[in-house]
Amino acid sequence: MGERVCLWCDWTGGTDGETCPRCGAPLYRVQEPMTPREAAPAPRPQPQPAGDPMPSSPIDMVQDDESVPPAVPVAASRRWWLVGGGAFTAAAVLIVATSLPFDRAQTPAVSGPAETGPAEAIGPVPETDYLLDLNTGEMTPLPEAIVRSLSGRFGNQYAVSPDGSRLAYVRTRDDRPDLCCLPREPKDDQIFIAGIEGTGVRQVTHAPNGAWSPAWSPDGTRIAYEGLDSGHHLGLHVLDVASGQSAQITGVNGDYERCCDGSHFPGQPLEPQFTPDGSSLVYTGGSAGNPVIRTVPVVGGESTLLIGRNGNLRDAENGSLSPDGSLVTFLGSQIGGPGLRRWVANTDGTERRLIPDVYGIRCRSTPTGTWSADGSRIVCSEASRVIVVDIATEAATPVAYGRAAIWLDDHTLLVSI
Repeated sequence: MGERVCLWCDWTGGTDGETCPRCGAPLYRVQEPMTPREAAPAPRPQPQPAGDPMPSSPIDMVQDDESVPPAVPVAASRRWWLVGGGAFTAAAVLIVATSLPFDRAQTPAVSGPAETGPAEAIGPVPETDYLLDLNTGEMTPLPEAIVRSLSGRFGNQYAVSPDGSRLAYVRTRDDRPDLCCLPREPKDDQIFIAGIEGTGVRQVTHAPNGAWSPAWSPDGTRIAYEGLDSGHHLGLHVLDVASGQSAQITGVNGDYERCCDGSHFPGQPLEPQFTPDGSSLVYTGGSAGNPVIRTVPVVGGESTLLIGRNGNLRDAENGSLSPDGSLVTFLGSQIGGPGLRRWVANTDGTERRLIPDVYGIRCRSTPTGTWSADGSRIVCSEASRVIVVDIATEAATPVAYGRAAIWLDDHTLLVSI
């Protein structure tokens, strides 16, 4: 029995089967060890990690091994977290042990940037989403008030306010009856906000058919999100936090897919992010087969192409602007290339350069939390490993187990398992 990984839903485990037990997609064999890939030296020293070494996990795709299923087509894997019909359950345990205090007394479990590829040391996998101090390696579980009702439909989605004091996140709505017995529906997913310590939890959206992908404005007064209206049409909305009023942004093109239960889910996530001046939203538009990155004014109106098909670049999605607005990082594929990979470019698309991966898997990020506050690093996830990339040196370093992560400050990540 060997360890295998699903590139569709990110399930990882030991099995002799060739299909994912969760979603039925082909599984890929995980092989170890691997000679660490060359990486530029990190510009800043970090403390030595503690905990048991985490095995390297490159994806072995030897074509003459009949036990390895064929690759998942790029078009079929665009949205790794798309699951229809409410049948999805979170891959990680989302129940916080009530005995865990909200402090920083946990065993150090990660390291900062390393000097060579995937030969990192990472501690045990926590039982719930947590804060991670890259300077000390200490983990702080998120409060039970936040994690106890997380949606998990498209992965746990968080956004931190500009002052770092509040979280916006997706969880099951308060008025849903009989949580333990009824299957969840898209409309059950709504956006809540709470203090980082778990205080002041409140629901702030009441979208007819669900709301996802929250993103704070630079001044902390508004939250952008994607939601399904009463006609199951996906769109971008902006919420005024003080009044609780939401306005739909016009001029956004969405792509839709009908799932097995008849409800509509977005075939391509919009994943909004405010521009640094707060005047516009950056989002993924186009279609699931030809995504592009666009901007649209928060007051609505005509959208503008930011990054799209250009030269040998086939498509672009999962885009995020740097804090000063000078750079954009995104997932894109080249014509004749290996599939989706992470890039960094100027916002006009020039000086595009490939960011090295660690495990050979596309490194997806949460656009609103991709960049560190000083703009020197980005964070993204390859399957169940969180990767920190230094933009200047292109050193890519695994720092934790997790399906997603966002920056809270220059040395702290919020990691979602």
